[in-house]
Amino acid sequence: MYQFLTIPKNRKLALIICTGLILLSLLLNLSGISAKWMQRGIWIICLCLLFCCLCSMTKKDSFWILFSAFLTRIVLAVLNIQSGNILSTQLFRVGDDIVFANAAHEFYNGNLAYQVNSRRFPQFVNWCYKVFGLDEMIMILILVFLAMIGCLAFYHMLSRLTLSEREKILALFIVCFAPFNIIFSVLLLREPIYFCFITLSFLFYQKYCFKYQLCDLLIAILLTFPAILMHWGYVGVLIVYVSHFVIGYKSISGKRVQLRIIKITFLIVLLFMATIIVLNSGRMRYFREAGSFTDGLILTFTKYSGLNGGSKYLSDMQVSSLWNIVLFTPMRIVYFYLSPLFTDWRGWKDILCFLLDSIFPLLMCLVYGYMRVMKRKVSLETRAVIWIIFLTGVLFCWATVSAGAAIRHRNCLIPLEMYAIMYLLSERRTA
Repeated sequence: MYQFLTIPKNRKLALIICTGLILLSLLLNLSGISAKWMQRGIWIICLCLLFCCLCSMTKKDSFWILFSAFLTRIVLAVLNIQSGNILSTQLFRVGDDIVFANAAHEFYNGNLAYQVNSRRFPQFVNWCYKVFGLDEMIMILILVFLAMIGCLAFYHMLSRLTLSEREKILALFIVCFAPFNIIFSVLLLREPIYFCFITLSFLFYQKYCFKYQLCDLLIAILLTFPAILMHWGYVGVLIVYVSHFVIGYKSISGKRVQLRIIKITFLIVLLFMATIIVLNSGRMRYFREAGSFTDGLILTFTKYSGLNGGSKYLSDMQVSSLWNIVLFTPMRIVYFYLSPLFTDWRGWKDILCFLLDSIFPLLMCLVYGYMRVMKRKVSLETRAVIWIIFLTGVLFCWATVSAGAAIRHRNCLIPLEMYAIMYLLSERRTA
C-alpha cells in the first residue's frame, strides 16, 4: 500500500474522498436531517472508490480477489444489519459486539459511568457517533474498510517473495475469504482494528528487513499502538520490534553514541507509558486484594480461569503456585492456537472451526519445524513472526479460556502465519 501513497495524484484523491465523507456526515449530523440511507449509500460508494484507488497498483487477478472480498463484506454487513444482527444473535452468538454496541450508546447519551469490561473500543465508537451520527452501519463500514486494508497489506507482503503468481493468488484468496475474518469484520468488534494495524506494521517491518531503513522500523513500531490500545495482549508485537531496534539495529560508523542515547531514551519513554497503562488497569485490583505480587498474580490467573463459556477448555486447571503457571502455560498456548482441539469437539461446527481457523497456526508450526529439521535458513522477518506468535500466545493463553474467544483473538495473526507458510515455498525455489 505504501507504493500507492507515493503517487501524488492518488494521495490527493484519497484525501478528497476522506475529507468529503467526514464533512458530509458531520453536516448531516449537526443539521439533524434524517438521511440515514442516503448517507449509507454515499459511504458505500465512496469507500468502494477509495479502495479501488488503493488497489490500483495490484495485478488484475489480485485486484478482483481484493475487491470481491470487499464487496462480500459490504453486502453481508448490510444484510446482517437489516436482519437484526442474525450473525451474532443466532448463528455464532458472539455477544461482545452487542455489549460494545450497548456501551457505545450509553456513552453517546452521556452515561459515561456505564460499566463495561473494555472501555476503549466503545469510547472510540462513541467518538465516531459524535461525528457521523448514531448509525451503527457507518461504524461497521469503517471496520470493514480497515479489515480490507489489512488484506491489501498482506498482498504487498507476498510481493517480496519468490512465488509463482498462482501461489500468491491462492494465499491472498485464503486470507481475504477466511470465514471468521469476514464474520468479525462485519460485526461491531475490535478485531478489524487488530487485523489492520498488526498486518500493516509487519508490512513495514518486512520492508525494513529488506532495506534496513530506520524510518520503516519506527513506522512499524508506531502502527502497533492502535491494536495495543484496544487490547494489551498484542504488546508482544511491539516487544519484537522494539527488541530488534534496541539489540539488532546498528548505526553507521560515527553515530554510535547518538544511537545509544536514542535507544535509551526510547526505552525509558516506553517503560513510562507501560507503567501508566498497568497502574490504570482494572486488573491491578487483584494485586491490591491479595497484598503481594505473587499472590496477586495467582489470584489474577484464578479469576480468569473461572470465566465461563460454551466452548470452554481446561476448566479443571487450577493455579495454586507460580510453578503451576510455568508448567501449564505451554499447554494453554497450544489450546489458544489450536482450539477447538479434537478432544473437545462437540459436533460438526467445532470440526469446521478447527479446519477453517486452527489449521493456520498448525501449518505454520509444521512448516517451521520442517525448516529447522532440514537446516534451512530462516529469514529475519520469519523469525519475527515466530516470536510474535509465541509472545502473543503467552499473553493471551491465560486470559482466554474458550475456543470462541481464542478464535477471535488469534484471527488477526493469520496474515503473519500465512506469510511464514509461503516463505517455505519461496525458499524451495532458491534452495
